[in-house]
Amino acid sequence: DVSSQEQRIARLDADERSAADAQSVACAALRAAREKTAQKLARNVEAELAALGLERCRFGVAIEPVDPDAGGADRVTFRIAPNPGEPFAPLQDIASGGELSRIMLGLEVVLAAEDRTPVLVFDEVDAGVGGRLGEVVGRALWSLARRHQVLCVSHLAQVAAYADAHVKVRKEVQGGRTHVTAERLTARDSATELADMLGASGSAKSLAAGARELQGGAAAWKVKAANGLSGR
Repeated sequence: DVSSQEQRIARLDADERSAADAQSVACAALRAAREKTAQKLARNVEAELAALGLERCRFGVAIEPVDPDAGGADRVTFRIAPNPGEPFAPLQDIASGGELSRIMLGLEVVLAAEDRTPVLVFDEVDAGVGGRLGEVVGRALWSLARRHQVLCVSHLAQVAAYADAHVKVRKEVQGGRTHVTAERLTARDSATELADMLGASGSAKSLAAGARELQGGAAAWKVKAANGLSGR
């Protein structure tokens, strides 16, 4: 009857208000946790960026209120100020390709223990990076690969030397069509490719020696790092 329907509607209204109150409390708690974690994340990421050659880049996490859903009542945006005196702006809007790769690498290093993404792909992570800094990038990638499968497209020998496996990708024209091939390299072939990546200057003998030196240095560092005797 009408009376029972009114009572049912009243109960549903009360349940709705109770659920809304519970949601509001949960969203507030989540926002407080996010704000606390955001400050720590920003500090840690900035430290990683300095090590990766972006020492002037500032990193921030913006938390803005939005209508609540299953993820809470916040919009979380990563923002950067690439140079001193510049305002913060959304990462995806202003970062160059090389900056974006290194910033994502820094983020992943910081979040490595929590991020469950199984495969990470970095394209041109060494863009704008010199040889000495390339070793830092290579070590960061290798350390990240202890928890994830990492695929990296690189043109810098100092980065490539830290890979556990090398795949040579090349284009070939066959029958008037372009084909892409990928070949897993042996250790000896890897040394040859590293020598080619070192550049055209110098004799073949000196380039080969440089490639072997890179391989040896990377292998020694990885053994120490794996045993916990060396930090990045």
